Amino acid sequence: MQLDYKLAAMLKEAAKLGAQEALVQANIIPAFIAKTKAYKLYGRTTVDRWMQTGQVHFHQDAPNSKCLVSVADLAAVAASQSLVQYITWDEKCLNK
Repeated sequence: MQLDYKLAAMLKEAAKLGAQEALVQANIIPAFIAKTKAYKLYGRTTVDRWMQTGQVHFHQDAPNSKCLVSVADLAAVAASQSLVQYITWDEKCLNK
């Protein structure tokens, strides 16, 4: 029964990522966002941690240009972290 919930959570996150990728491909949402917008969406500490661990990479075209990051990369890292947190929380509840 618990595996059903985990599988459902994984499928839900995969569907979100697929939908977001489709929106990027259709040019409905941008493929890249500024670092400041990433901070607003996911939190400064979280984004900085992802950068330090190499999970997210920012790109800068010129020395004085904005730092940009892939929307797909941010979404994928956020989804994987939320899934890991869910599974960890679920396992803690089962072990009580």
